[in-house]
Amino acid sequence: MRLSIQGSLSADVWSSPYRASDFELLCIHTKSSGYRDVIVGALYHPPKAICKPTELISYMECCVGSLSNQFPTALLVLAGDFNAFDNDDIVSTCAFNCIVDQPTHGVNCLDKIFVSELCYANVKVVTSAVRSDHKAVIAYNGPRLPAVNKQRHRRAFRSRSPDQHVQFLWRITQLKLDFDEDADVQPASIVSITSCFICSTSFIQSSRLP
Repeated sequence: MRLSIQGSLSADVWSSPYRASDFELLCIHTKSSGYRDVIVGALYHPPKAICKPTELISYMECCVGSLSNQFPTALLVLAGDFNAFDNDDIVSTCAFNCIVDQPTHGVNCLDKIFVSELCYANVKVVTSAVRSDHKAVIAYNGPRLPAVNKQRHRRAFRSRSPDQHVQFLWRITQLKLDFDEDADVQPASIVSITSCFICSTSFIQSSRLP
């Protein structure tokens, strides 16, 4: 698990006072530009987790309580891949709000962001910039941002010139085709001649300009 913080901000790993060997939860303490404490947590709950959902909820509740005592005015943000974890359990136990309501993996909403207060004006689910079957979730303030992800597709085409066209027509007229009722039109021969005189080329097409 990796959690990145902007280089201009100071950050420290927050160590939980409770046993956490069975949970994949990493918390970072930083300060916003307004010098407010912010706790950002990254969590991964695997489909076949070792711990029970109730154990994880209890652990999260203890962590939130400890953080609230240590940083009374802090903003708490919890994000990650929760898989089939029930939102209601986290919302009711930790007093969080889930701000992601769009599918992030097929038709399922597995990747979520929970906040202790509604602090983001916009939330977007976009195609991930890295190779992944999950989409990326972006929460931010300010004007809506256009999608900048590019999708690339390989397209095939045949480049041709007048000379190629003349040679192709001459060669195709030399081909004997049997149009008997039970005979095929020898498509393989036509394809072979076409590939010889009009070569197929491919290129990468982007969905957006650079």
